[in-house]
Amino acid sequence: MRYLILAALAGVFSTLFALADTPPPYDVPVEELHAWDTYTVEADGRYTYDADYVILVRNEEGVHRYAQIPFPYSETRETLDVIEAYTETPDGRRIPVPSDRILTKESPATMDAAMFADVKVKIIVFPDVEVRSTLHYKTRLTVKEPLFPGFVVIEDLVDPHELDEEPLPDPLAHGPAAADRAAADGERDRGVLDAVRFHTIGSPDWDDVGRMLYLADFLEPGRDGIAPDRADLARRVPIERDAVLREVARRRIEWLIRSGWPLPAPTVAFWNQLVGRS
Repeated sequence: MRYLILAALAGVFSTLFALADTPPPYDVPVEELHAWDTYTVEADGRYTYDADYVILVRNEEGVHRYAQIPFPYSETRETLDVIEAYTETPDGRRIPVPSDRILTKESPATMDAAMFADVKVKIIVFPDVEVRSTLHYKTRLTVKEPLFPGFVVIEDLVDPHELDEEPLPDPLAHGPAAADRAAADGERDRGVLDAVRFHTIGSPDWDDVGRMLYLADFLEPGRDGIAPDRADLARRVPIERDAVLREVARRRIEWLIRSGWPLPAPTVAFWNQLVGRS
């Protein structure tokens, strides 16, 4: 037995603003002109999720943040297909996204959590994006195996356009968010705040607190899936901390390179500082 669930987001005010060519009441990087989500659900919990979106790029921040749109999915339980994707330029030209600009990469989540090893990210790289371009895409997520048979679980489907932060997945997001929360709660120690903010990528400005948190984040018990020799590395820290620090940084950087992700500037500076140490 099949059930068809239609969820439509009208975006009436956004459409009216676009037609009138007047700015929205606040400065936003992008605006949804069309957002249509369709769920087709099976009785055993399997389902398909069809997304049909049109995004207006309003400023340079929007160009930077939305020229590439990521879509995470579970490789073992799901398939994700891009049905259609193209850029419409301000003068009305339609530029399709070529097949070689629809990329599949490892998720940043797998770097720190072996349990997410099957999570992939499909990325649509839109061509010739500029201010006042519109980004059109249609995708289909097919859940082949439900997490719990007979139940539909969709809370892990987060539309990046509904977030105020960088589009997901972002390997840097939870560090800054945690540091900002700590500061809001009264933490004033710059070493502690910087340690939390950059704990997954490294920072050349760290004191010992940052370096030790970086090691602990990688070497904590339970991470044997990503570091089979974790226990041995952890035992070496008290007497060879800097050597282990370089080894951990090297492994993280190699993972980023293999996965095709760009190296953050703080990571590069941190590595250069480490190899410059005696």
